[in-house]
Order: sequence, then structure tokens, then C-alpha cells
Amino acid sequence: MDVLLHALAAAGRQALVLFGPLAAAAALLHLMERLLAARLQSRFGWRGVLLTGWLGVPVHELSHAAACLLFGHRVEKLSLFSPDPHTGQLGSVQHAWDKRSLYQQAGRFFIGVAPLAGGALVLLLLTRLLGPRLPPATDVPDGDLLAAARAAADHAGQLLGALARPGFAGRGLTWLYLYLCLCVGAHMAPSSTDLRGSLPGLLMLLALLLAGNLLVAALGHDVSAGSTLAAQGVAPLLALLIVSLALSVVCLALVTLATALLPARRAG
Repeated sequence: MDVLLHALAAAGRQALVLFGPLAAAAALLHLMERLLAARLQSRFGWRGVLLTGWLGVPVHELSHAAACLLFGHRVEKLSLFSPDPHTGQLGSVQHAWDKRSLYQQAGRFFIGVAPLAGGALVLLLLTRLLGPRLPPATDVPDGDLLAAARAAADHAGQLLGALARPGFAGRGLTWLYLYLCLCVGAHMAPSSTDLRGSLPGLLMLLALLLAGNLLVAALGHDVSAGSTLAAQGVAPLLALLIVSLALSVVCLALVTLATALLPARRAG
């Protein structure tokens, strides 16, 4: 009984470290996306999605497709950008998998949330190519997730400060950079359909996490090290998402200012 309780507590801590910060970042990015979509639609109608979707939706769908290939799923149909005003669908990936494979079943979670990682990596690439030159991010001790989040927030603050400098803000490439970031950031949050599809994979991962802790505890080993390993695994993505969130806030503010004088469309 003690082994079971110890394993349950350890699995709970590890799940919180692995999924808690990512869920919070995803929820905030989803909120920014909803606010931005509502602003564009109120000023340009449903076609406002075209302003950002031409780039953001393909990045979103290609992230799903790449994760499908990584986890052995068969991509049956890929639609990078086909906006449908009747259904609201912008693109899609249809895939199939072997339901007997634990690896492929667990992969459903990563496939569902893949746009978070794919979008964050594209934003990082855009920042490296077109954004301001910043000092390297501060190194933090392995396994210290809070320190990693603070370092990422500090790096995001440096990025925002650099964007506000008159010399950088006056460059044409700066506005191209911000527009491309807007396009990607406006579509990097998983949709409700994505999240529903990822739920079975998440449950599978939680079950495997518990089973692994039970085995380690039954063998008499310390299960507390699992939380450190979980933090080491999630810290790089969390750092990217924090910077992505900062860019999303900037883009939302700029769109709000740029459309302030445009009349709002009547509903219907």
C-alpha cells in the first residue's frame, strides 16, 4: 500500500510539472488567439482570417502532420489552408494509427498539441532571422523549472524592450517580422478538436507514468528524481511558449491600435 501511495504521489508531481505549465501557457495563447480573431472579424468580417491564416494555418497543420510521422501515424489527407465560412474550418489533417500500439496511442497527445511547439519554433526562427539581436538567455540549473520560467520571462522582456527602441521600430523589416509573428501566433494554439483528439493520448501517458513509478518504487529506487527529469524535459518548450506569449501580446496590441478607427461590422 505504501508503494502504491508513494508512486501515486510521485506520478502526480511529475504530471503537474510536465503538463501544468504547458497547459497554462496554452490557455493564455488560446485567449490571445480568441481576442485577436474577434478583433479582426469585427473589423473585416469572416474574411479577416485570411490576413493571418495564409501562413499561420499551414504552420499549424504541418505541425500536426510532422508529429503524425514522428509517432508512426499514417497521414491520409492534408489540407494546409482551405477556409470554410460555413463550418469555420481552416485546414485539417486526417490520420490513422494502430490502436494496439501504445506508442501510437500515446502519440495522439503530442499530435494534438504539436502546433504549440511548431508555432513556437517558427517564431524562434523568425526572431533569429528578422528580430532584434539579444544576448543569450541565462543558463539555469537543470531541473529548476521556476528558474527556467523566470529566465524566459526576462528574455521576453529584453525582446519587447528591443522592439520598442526607436532605431529598431523604424526599420521596415521590423514590421515584416511583427506581421509574420502575428500570422503564426494567431493560429498556434490547439483547437477544441485538437484537444479532444489528444485526450486519449494524455490518459495513456498518465497511465504509463503511474506504471513507471510503481515499477521504480517496487524495485526500491527513489522516484523523486522523476520530477527533475520532467522539469528538464519541459523547460525548453516552456521558455519558447513564454516568449511566444509576449509576442502575441504585442501583436494583439498593435492590431487593436491599427484598427481603432475602423468601424465595427454589425453582427449578422
